[in-house]
This record gives sequence, structure tokens and C-alpha cells, in this order.
Amino acid sequence: MSRLVPCPHCLCDSYIRDSEQMTRLTRELTLICKNPVCGHTWVAHLTATRTLSESATPHPSVHLPVTKGLFSKN
Repeated sequence: MSRLVPCPHCLCDSYIRDSEQMTRLTRELTLICKNPVCGHTWVAHLTATRTLSESATPHPSVHLPVTKGLFSKN
């Protein structure tokens, strides 16, 4: 399932123009509104915050809290 990010001004769909890895858990995204009348360009951060299903190949430096629930192995 794909979700689009709404523009914070006009709420129209936006697209990711660029993406840069900041840390192992965070990416900085540059977004552009698809509404030509608005034309807003902004930066957002995408950050991993918790685990729903644990990795079969975990990286030793990644420490995310595990949320017990629908996708949990426990």
C-alpha cells in the first residue's frame, strides 16, 4: 500500500524529490507539492521509531523498541 504525503499548506499530494541518509534510522526528504498553484517545497525527516516485526538479519547498532501486537513474533 502506497501513501502520499500531503502538502502542509494546500493538502494536495506531494512527491519526494530527493532523499538523503542522515543516520541509520533517519532520512531527510525533500518534497514538492503537486499542485502547481501552491508549489510548496519543504524538507521532512523519516525516522524509524519502533519495531513491529523483528528482523531476521538485525544490525548490532540498531536499537528500536519492540511493539507487541499484530506483527510481533512473540
